[in-house]
Parts: sequence; structure tokens; C-alpha cells
Amino acid sequence: MTSDALTRLTAALADRYTLERELGQGGMATVYLAEDLKHQRKVAVKVLRPELAATLGSERFAREIAVAARLQHPHILGLLDSGEIDGFFYYVMPYVDGETLRDRLARGGELPVHEAVRLLGEIADALAVAHRSGVVHRDIKPENILLSGRHAMVMDFGVAKAVTEATGAHQLTSIGVALGTPSYMAPEQATADPQMDGRVDIYALGVLAYEMLSGQPPFHGLNPQQTLAAHVTQAPTPLGQRRPGLSPMLEQVVMRCLEKRPADRFQTADDLVTALEPLTTPSGGTTPHATVPYQAAVQAPRSRRGLLIAAAVVVLGVAGWGASRMLAPKPLMIEVGKSRQVTRDPIPEIHVAISPDGREVAYMSGWSAAETHIAVRDIEGGRPLALTGEWGGAQLFPQWMPDGRSLVFGNATATTDHAAGRWKLPRLGGEAVRLDSADQLAVGRGTYIRALGTDSLLVTTADNRRFTYATAGALKEAVGLTARVRGDGSAVTFMVGNRDYVTNWTNVAPSAIWVIVLGKPPVRVTDDKSLNASPAWLPDGTLLYISNKDGARDIWAVSLDRDGAPRDATRKRLTTGLDAYSISIADDGRTLAYDRMIVRQNIYAIPIPASGVASVANARPVTTGNQLIERLALSPDGKWLAFDSNVEGNQEIFVLPSGGGEARRVTRNSGDDFAPNFSGDASQITFHSTRNGNRDLYLINADGSGEQRVTSDSSESFNPAFSPDGLRIAFGTPSGLRGQEELGLLERASTASAWQGPTRLPVAGGFAPRWSPDGTRLAYDLRGDSAGIGVLPLGGAPRTLVQQTAGIIFPRWPEWSPDSRSIYFYARDANNIVGLYQVPATGGAPRLVVRFDVPQRQLGPSSPAAIGNGLVYFVVRELESDIYVMDLVWK
Repeated sequence: MTSDALTRLTAALADRYTLERELGQGGMATVYLAEDLKHQRKVAVKVLRPELAATLGSERFAREIAVAARLQHPHILGLLDSGEIDGFFYYVMPYVDGETLRDRLARGGELPVHEAVRLLGEIADALAVAHRSGVVHRDIKPENILLSGRHAMVMDFGVAKAVTEATGAHQLTSIGVALGTPSYMAPEQATADPQMDGRVDIYALGVLAYEMLSGQPPFHGLNPQQTLAAHVTQAPTPLGQRRPGLSPMLEQVVMRCLEKRPADRFQTADDLVTALEPLTTPSGGTTPHATVPYQAAVQAPRSRRGLLIAAAVVVLGVAGWGASRMLAPKPLMIEVGKSRQVTRDPIPEIHVAISPDGREVAYMSGWSAAETHIAVRDIEGGRPLALTGEWGGAQLFPQWMPDGRSLVFGNATATTDHAAGRWKLPRLGGEAVRLDSADQLAVGRGTYIRALGTDSLLVTTADNRRFTYATAGALKEAVGLTARVRGDGSAVTFMVGNRDYVTNWTNVAPSAIWVIVLGKPPVRVTDDKSLNASPAWLPDGTLLYISNKDGARDIWAVSLDRDGAPRDATRKRLTTGLDAYSISIADDGRTLAYDRMIVRQNIYAIPIPASGVASVANARPVTTGNQLIERLALSPDGKWLAFDSNVEGNQEIFVLPSGGGEARRVTRNSGDDFAPNFSGDASQITFHSTRNGNRDLYLINADGSGEQRVTSDSSESFNPAFSPDGLRIAFGTPSGLRGQEELGLLERASTASAWQGPTRLPVAGGFAPRWSPDGTRLAYDLRGDSAGIGVLPLGGAPRTLVQQTAGIIFPRWPEWSPDSRSIYFYARDANNIVGLYQVPATGGAPRLVVRFDVPQRQLGPSSPAAIGNGLVYFVVRELESDIYVMDLVWK
């Protein structure tokens, strides 16, 4: 649009909309960000190209836009307004913060299978609604799919139809408009068949699916005329050849959409939705590739002929073979079936618990673990019931009473009306009561588990049997919140390690599943080098759990012997690429609920205000994409950022110019590496790694060479901090008290000398050490009985700089200013909002600097800040989690 035309348009719309800036241009229209003056909201105004407007005519435009405006669906971007003024045809849509599918594909190429299937289902659902209303889109393509959060929204319904009918396909080509964009046009659309119907959208969605799963449309690298001809005459390459390993069911659905004859495709979008529903289980409702089918748990009859032949050899051989068959683990007898989505709210839903009868789910709903409430929802639909929506603080970890009539949950913070602790509430609301001992036994199916101090675990049964287990050593990091009792009350399973995964909603660290059969020693049933979480029992005593052993967080199963030891021959992965966070199983073992969580954590930056408070809403991203960054550090000269990321699989160390650019991988190994920190001259990086099954410290040159292991004892070493002179490394290590840490120190005489130590620093409960840039002091946070921020001068006594108060809650993760005069730290205020605070290093009142006041931009858990270049760098977590239920099919 020329500047003169834009001036006329701005003036014409001035009484209703203020145009702020151009958002983009397409074949049909230019889109602008605008302010809706009447409703004081941001909107997107699309203005048709003048040559199209002239051909279309105001009456036809108004008629087709009116039809599209009546479409109402969660995955259709609705129309707010439209009109013709001073020769401009425009329509107005909500402004949604997000990106188009084209942007997503251009940035990352092919999508993960489960994400592609989910988006396809949403788009197909939107098309089904439109088709039932008589509206065919005719221009389904990545540019017309808006991604907001984790969901798809289809744009521009009705516009393509209006323009096509007014001009005709050949005229459109002559004026340079790719209506029905050649790469996505059905054969009958390419030949201008006047009888085309909704099946052109199904074909286009097939092209879209092909591109989402393979990275390219079926016909690419051709000019527009060649592409149109290919749609009419050429068979596309089978999708499975472009992306090996896809579920045959998924490939069949996509290729059916791409049939040349409309009669051979899905006949309605509803039919396509039905075909996609079983595929929302990422394994496609089938056993994953490279696994043995999960078969019947009944021993197969031996071949009679085999027995006769064996008998003819020697009697002892038959006896030995028969005994081995009798003692061999029985194969498991369950498969995953159809999966369906229960919740779709933008607010994350997490820690699901399915009712004993499998008809309802309870879950936590909220943007972070510090502000969640308990909700209940019928799995067949309806509105959720916010059970604790009016409670203050956070309510956590719902569990059903065995009769299914009440729920048990934790209340994290005492308020005037509700004390901290465990409560019971009727499932449909009512009077809440504190849990008593009878309730404790009931929710545990006749078994009650609790910690005795910090060194042992007590298990009590309904008949008053008591079993005590030491929680030192292997069970020191037992996570009681995950404990689940087997249906008959004879055994309990729980997670050991990585408590932050449960309480902070994801944390990249190893953990293991353990089982205690009452009266017998504890048994570890999984590895302890990957994430293993959320154990749950099937009715026959088979154990299900979540593990990222082979990549994504998937559901695994294993049977146990009478002592609780795993029969490893039966261990099977049930799903592929599920990204489940937690699971819960109905009493009959036929329905499993899970929450599918997608987490992105990236580095953002914002200028440090000289006065006032900055909002995280104004921060800019330094990194982007589907990755999980936990810790970061800025080089002393401010030129480089170091961070850990799983963008290439394992958590590895990367470096990146602080002003942005291409990240470079530094570490390469089969384990996970975390918490990088630069030496004073930025030539080396220290970090901790779990590659040996223990958190150990390592050093590596910033160019990726010269890696060396620094600690190798049985004690954990983590969160290292290099002194500016490169001669000391302070780090965290577990103390003798469960759940607490202390600080250790390594020293060397010169950069060419061997490291000596470690020695313990005189700080009780210290964590996350950071050296002052002048090298004279060490800052840390206190996580013992008195939370706060402490400072330890070299050779001096520790002192507390910031103490926890009613307005400064849980101060964490200190970081120095480049001049060593201030310390920055995170804390929550009285309203539970996280902020970054600044305090003079000599003491004084903390000043709020940055407020994390946007729910969709949560501060990444376990993530320090980095200060320099007039900016604060930090990790932002974007979290999406919805509840699903899955059929378990017994064979």
C-alpha cells in the first residue's frame, strides 16, 4: 500500500481504529495492528488489496463476511467487524499474541509427531464446524493457521470464497493473487471445477499435514504452473519415505486426504476428526516401533510336538526346560488404546488424579505451583468445578478417597480460614475438614506412610503393623508426595530424587522408582540415571511409571516379583513421544489419566531501571525455540552467555554472544550437564554433570576442548562458581540434614596446578554460591531454618544480608552487580508475585527491580539471574499442560 493510500485509510478509520503498525502482507490483504477505540483493545485490521476490492464489490464482500462472522469455535479466529469505507474493504479480528504455522515451520522444520497430530485435530475440528454451516475455507495453508499458546486457530474463513467467486481462478492468476495457494490446492480447485466443496479443504489439510510431518509439502521446488499440474497428475511420495518410523495409521490418514478424486478422500471433516482421534495417543494407538507387543499375561501353551521331541532327548533336559518355562516372567497383557483430551484451558492443569470409577478427574489448576487450586471435571465434558477457587494460597496434589465421594489435598499456606496441612472436601464442594488418622489410612488403602524426622520412614497398616525404613543413603531423597499404595495394601511405590520435578513442575535431573513390599527391604525398580516419576499400580500389581529413558517422557510398565524386584524381561514402553508429566489409573485398570506437558524455557533480557519497577512483559527474548534452559551465566566482560539446554537432546552446555546470534555447543556426552559458570578471563567454564549417576564438577575450555572432571567422590557437587582469579571454585553439596545443603570449596595454587580439597565453608544451609567480581566475598542463599541471602568475606565470618519477611518471601539465587556494590536476588511478595530485588552489598532495604507479573511468563525454576551490559538476563518458562484420558485395553 502506498503512503498516500495508507494516509487515506488511517483517516477513514480514525473514528473507530487507530492503526499502529503493519503486521504483514499476503496475496489478498495487508494486516495492521490497531487500537479499538470503543473497547480499548488491540485488534488486527485486514485491508483487501485495491484491485481485489474493485472486482469483488461491497455487496458480495458483506454477504460472505457475514456468513463467516457467524462461525463460533475455539479454533476459529472470529470476526469482530467489517466494512467498506473510502474504497477500502476491511475486516477486523482479535489480535492474538502468537505466530503463524508458517513461522513455526520456517523456524524449526518438521514438528514432533504428537504436536502435529494435535494441531491437525484442532484444525479439522474447526473445518467440521465451518462445513456444517456451509462455509468452505478454500485457502488452508500455514499462513492462515495462527498458533497461540499450544493451540491452532484458523483465520480468514469466507474471504477466499468471496474473492474466488467474484473473479474466477484464471483472473486471479492474472492479477498475481495465489488464491488457494498452488502448493495446497486440490486437483479440482486447480482445474477450476465449479462443483468443488469442502473436500478441497480436506485435501489442503492433507498437504499441511504432510508438510508438518516431513518439513516440506508433497510437491516443492516447482513453479506455480508445475505445482498445479503435479496436484492433478502426479502421486505424492509416500509420507513414510519422507519420515520413516511414522505410525502406519497416521500415514494412511494423511495419504487418504491427498487422494486425487474427491470421492476417495474423507467425505467430511467430521470423518477426518474421527480418524485422527485414536492418533492423539502419540503411539497412534499401536505398540511403538522397536518394542515387543504388550501381550497376554497368560503363559502360552507349549507345543505338544516340542515336548515329544524334548522327551526323546533326555528326561533331565525336559525337566530343566519345563522348569525354566514355569519360572520365566509372564508376558504382560495390556495395550494403550484411544486417547482423548479432557481439558483445553490456557491455564495449565497438572498433577491429575482419576476417580476410582474412572468417570472424573481432579487436578491442580494455575500458572505456577505457588498459586494453584483444585478442580474436578467429568471426563465426558462439561464445565470444571473449582473446588478451592475461593481459598487463598495454593492447594496441591489431589487424591481421591476410595469411595470416590471426597478428595484429599494439601493446603500449602495457612490463611485465616484454612490452616496449612491436609484437608478433605466432598467432590462436588461443601464443608472442608482436616484429615484425621482414619482418613489417612483410608486414602492409603489401609496403609499410612509418613516420615519420622529426617532419617526414617514409617509405614502403618490398618491392623496396626508398623514398618520402619531408614531414609539415609539410597532413600535419602525419597519424595513422599509420590507414594502410592498397591490395591491390596501390601506394597508401596515412590520416587527417589529430583523432588523439584514434582514441586516446581519439571526439573531436568535423574530420579528412580522404588518399591517396598511390607516387611521386606526396599527395591529400586528403574535406573537412576534418567528421569523416572509418577509410579502407579495396575490391579494385577503391574507397575506403570513415566520415564524419559529413551527421549520423551513416556509411560512404561514392568511386572514385579513377590519381593518387589522388577522382572526386567517384562519391561515395556507403552507410548512414544507422549510428554506425560504424571499418570493416574482408575480402580478397574481400564482408564488412565495423564497430563501432557510442554515446557519451553528461554533466556530473556530487560534493562535494569534506574528507578521504578520493570515488568517482565517488556523483556525481549535472547533465545527462542522448543528447549529447556535451566541455568545461565554471563562472562565477566559481558560478551558471552553460557547456559545449559536440551535443544539437541541431552542437557548440554552452550555459549552465545550476549547480544544474540548463533549458539555454539560446548559439551558433548551421553549425560546431562548443568549450571555453567565462567572463569574470570572467560577462557574456561565450570559446570556439574550427572553423566556418572552422581552430580560431579567438571571444567572445560570455552571452545569445547580440554574437559576434565574435578570431583569424583560419592558426595554430590553442584552449582559451581568460579572465583575471578580462577583459583577457587565454590559449590553446593548435601549436608547431613535431609533436604539441606552446605558449601564446599576447591582451591589451586595456580591455573596450572592441581585442584585441592574440597573443604567445607563455615556456612550452615548455604546454597547457590556466587563470587563478587572483585573476588573478596561470596554470596549465597540460605535454605535452612532461616531463609535469606548471606555474604561470606574471604577469611571472615558469614553474615545474613537479607532475611525473609512477610513481604520478602523465600529470597533465592543471589547475583552480583559488575561493580560488586549490589546483590540481586529473587523473592516472592505478600501477593505471591515473584520479583527481582536489588540490595546494597553492605546492607540496606531491598528494592524491587523487575516484577514477574505476566502469568504466561513465569520465572524459570532453579534459574539464577545474570547481570551486565545494563541488563538483567533470566530464564522465562512458558508452560502448557492439559489433561487427557487413555483407554487401557486388556488382552
